[in-house]
Amino acid sequence: NADSIDFTKEEAASVAADKYGNIFVSMTSTSGLGLGVYKFGPNGTRTKYALNIGAFTSYPSMKVGPGDTVFATLVGQAGILYFDPTTVAAPKFFVIGTTNPPLKIVKDFDYDAQKNIWAGGDGLGAGIFRIDRLKNVTEFPFSGVVNAVRVYNNALYVAATIATSASPSEIVYKIPINAADTSLGTPVKYFELTAQSGYESNKITAIAFDADGVMYVGTNGTAGILVVTGQNAAPTPLYFGLIGSSVLTFQWGTGTVLYVVKLNDVSSKTPQVLLKVDMQKQSAPYYGRE
Repeated sequence: NADSIDFTKEEAASVAADKYGNIFVSMTSTSGLGLGVYKFGPNGTRTKYALNIGAFTSYPSMKVGPGDTVFATLVGQAGILYFDPTTVAAPKFFVIGTTNPPLKIVKDFDYDAQKNIWAGGDGLGAGIFRIDRLKNVTEFPFSGVVNAVRVYNNALYVAATIATSASPSEIVYKIPINAADTSLGTPVKYFELTAQSGYESNKITAIAFDADGVMYVGTNGTAGILVVTGQNAAPTPLYFGLIGSSVLTFQWGTGTVLYVVKLNDVSSKTPQVLLKVDMQKQSAPYYGRE
């Protein structure tokens, strides 16, 4: 329940949801100081869940994983962290950049049905990484900066910025996950945002799927969230004019609610807020929290 956040003093940076109806919100002050992670119960109760690392820390991507443990990324860091659910403390690294093969900067991640983590991001040579529950890391070459990751229907979807000779392209790729050995198949272009009229300069910030396979694409543009009904389908804005522009990230709860973090808009003096959007649809599975 975002109503308990004082947006004159606090800003949401990311959100995760567990199977019990709780949400976990990484927050900073309006001046950029890290405030840690807060847990909001289904009845709106607010408790401190975890501390930040350093003064200006936020966790740009958070997901609930096995054992109801919250996992997260850290800005500019090569690794994935986890929070101890039994005590209010700073997170610890689950995997770090010095693993073999070495991780690059991780921007987003998701779980598959076998509870492997699939992660992507940026760094000296981009890549996609699979991390199993024993912390074994496998790298798959990928040419592009991965900004968002989602596992759906035996495939890995990555939203990536692809450098070109003209201007960068914003593309969602569908990559089959081979069930026999959990390797990756050949990436297929699923949706290209910058090829759409009116969205040529927009960036993809988040992706999600509903139970029917419809994809939702967060953007930094005026539409905020786009609805993509299938491969190469023309996008349509979601609740245009209500959600507004500049979506930073989002995640579905256990019901029909999509929790959306919007960037602050200096021109309209709109603060960085957490929205609770009734999608009137169920989410596709989040395997980490099952």
